[in-house]
Amino acid sequence: MEEGELPPLRIPPGCEENVMIPHKIKRLEDGGEYWLHISFTLRERTLWAQAGHEVAWADLPFPLPLPESGSASASAYPVVRVQTMDALEMQENGRFISVTGEHFTLSFDKLNGGIAAWSYRGEPLLTAGPQINLWRAPADNDVHLAKRWREAGYHELEAFVRDIAVRSAAGGKAVQIKANGILGVKGTRPLFEAAQLYTIYGSGDVTIETSLIPAKEGLPPLPRVGLRLRVPERFERFSWFGRGPHECYADRKESGKLGLYEGTAAEQFVPYIKPQENGSKADVRLAATSDPNGTGLIISGIGSPLGQVGVQQYSAQALSRAKHLSDLSPLGEYEVSVDMRQSGIGNHSCGYAPTLPAYLIAPEPTVFAVRLKPYAAGECGSILESRLLPEPIPWHHSD
Repeated sequence: MEEGELPPLRIPPGCEENVMIPHKIKRLEDGGEYWLHISFTLRERTLWAQAGHEVAWADLPFPLPLPESGSASASAYPVVRVQTMDALEMQENGRFISVTGEHFTLSFDKLNGGIAAWSYRGEPLLTAGPQINLWRAPADNDVHLAKRWREAGYHELEAFVRDIAVRSAAGGKAVQIKANGILGVKGTRPLFEAAQLYTIYGSGDVTIETSLIPAKEGLPPLPRVGLRLRVPERFERFSWFGRGPHECYADRKESGKLGLYEGTAAEQFVPYIKPQENGSKADVRLAATSDPNGTGLIISGIGSPLGQVGVQQYSAQALSRAKHLSDLSPLGEYEVSVDMRQSGIGNHSCGYAPTLPAYLIAPEPTVFAVRLKPYAAGECGSILESRLLPEPIPWHHSD
């Protein structure tokens, strides 16, 4: 919106000074968030760096929060009213619920409690999922914690559906499907009670509200809490508005600048000597996975930014089993992890460095929501143009 350069600063070493940053913006529009990016660069060449080398930088919420008010809060974006959307056609037969809109078709599997197929303008969007995801490939610093994860069965959790309810909503312009079930390991008692509400809109948006309640005491901290889905191999492009451009995690993200980034899915992979969790991005507001022709799927949180979004050409299970990079084989599709939170990865420079307690995820009742929006070439110039969320629809089975 505005940029400029300050005059040379004459602040002696070890001293400080208040610096005024002039700006012309008089009023910020409601909705969204605003940030001030400050960069300190060398004006002249030195023995250790060229002119223009960035010495320090900061991203500050704008306007700056008052000391007593805490961090700056952004006004919510206006919503897209459901009454402005196209009507949907719904059919229920045997195992599947079919929902058809003007440009999309979606099939929901009542047996597995999730999306079986979803296409937009004739192009398939998913090869698997979304499904609840609590597991990650253990990082080096997870060596002791991962033993507890495996003992609890986090690495082999399965979803079991107890009941499904479906209704047409908003005068036929939305369909809601509610699935109740459990997460557990076959042959043992349930670990979590799970409920998911899918709302399919006439606009093509799909929102997924997930509730998890521990059903067993003494569970260890969670590796992550979120959803996992897979997209076709042609969805090789990945873009996100969040921290980057490198991988950023809850306890290792201060070096990530807030911005809009884009690259290939393969470029996000970090080849650690021992394969493990890698490449995820922190504080993501919006993300998209797409093909070179401009067809893709936009991912965003509802009510708050997503904690983490990552895309991989290898599955989390394969990364968990592999001892060397040569043990890995590409999936032939991409696995996308959309996390409300992911456990920290430890942050010492050398040797075993357990994750600090503040960055562990307690096994406690949790609710989170994700929005998926398909788009085709020419419909979306930037993922930022699709930040408006559809109007929320409460669940009322009697409607």
